[in-house]
Amino acid sequence: MMDAALDALAKRHREAEIDAGYEVYDRIPLNAPDEWGDLESFVTASSLRSLQPHLPDDTPAES
Repeated sequence: MMDAALDALAKRHREAEIDAGYEVYDRIPLNAPDEWGDLESFVTASSLRSLQPHLPDDTPAES
């Protein structure tokens, strides 16, 4: 029983640690540009790509 309680505590602590690491992304809008572009454009492009799986890898997805 003690092992189960310690495992649950460690799991909760790790989940909180991971959530805290992603907190910065909640404060920055997806369309905020940086040196690599913006996440909103990346998400849109990857979504379009997943909707058109019949295209070869080197064929650009239509937008």
